[in-house]
Amino acid sequence: MILVQRVQRIIHGVRDIAAADEMYQRVMLAEKVDDDLFPAKLYEASLFRINNLVVQTVSAEADSEIARYMDRVGEGFCAMTLQVEDLREAERHLVEHGVRVERKSESYISAQREDFLDTRYDFTDQDLPGQGVAAGEVPWGEFSDHPAGLSQDASVMIFVPDVAHALGLYERALGSRFLEERYGAIASSRTVRVSLGNSAVSLMEPRTEKEMVRKMTDRQGVGGVHGVFFRVKNLEDAGRYMVSKGVGVVGDGNFWAMPHPRMFFGARFMLMQHTDWDRGRSVPSWR
Repeated sequence: MILVQRVQRIIHGVRDIAAADEMYQRVMLAEKVDDDLFPAKLYEASLFRINNLVVQTVSAEADSEIARYMDRVGEGFCAMTLQVEDLREAERHLVEHGVRVERKSESYISAQREDFLDTRYDFTDQDLPGQGVAAGEVPWGEFSDHPAGLSQDASVMIFVPDVAHALGLYERALGSRFLEERYGAIASSRTVRVSLGNSAVSLMEPRTEKEMVRKMTDRQGVGGVHGVFFRVKNLEDAGRYMVSKGVGVVGDGNFWAMPHPRMFFGARFMLMQHTDWDRGRSVPSWR
């Protein structure tokens, strides 16, 4: 069994890393943790923390997998890094379960994107600065003092063609546990939240009948990271803050808003109006 400890960071592929880094610091008020992550110089990269969310901006070399992915779908969230207890044991387990793995260095391996339904997972057994991306069963935590009223924790959403198939894959290959099932009204028809160590992510079947969602899936396919969700204290105040920073905002004005991805180098940050947390189904509907 692979021993995933936590989601360590989400990776944001960009073409102009200096401009993207400026955006994170000016708009999201992100704390820059590190900008020299890889001794092997695989990528030019910076590491930021927004409350408990850790984002790594990456300007990839022209022949890298991330660059090829960006050529296909554009800039945006393109991968996630999982911290494991034992990297060699993790590599053996992944291969035994049919996942193709490329070793990048002694402390860093990458799974083939296609083997996780077009989501790339990297693995390391090394500590890096910052906290995990998402926390446990309740993904939102307390609110921070960020001027947009962001929650301390974020929730990472991943598009998958079929959540039942995806759940089985995550259970076998990553040792995930089912946490809850929900039915959505905005971007997903069905969502399953699963553990990744002491972190968690949500696997979503996209509502392709909705024009906004269909445009996303036409570009990136029915797979990959959909976005990062924060809850906010007051949606109107959060939108007003983004506009004050020169960032356009789209949304329904009642339940959700999103800083325009074109102004965030393709990244989708969803801002959700705070309501009391309502747990979904405790067992999958198909089991």
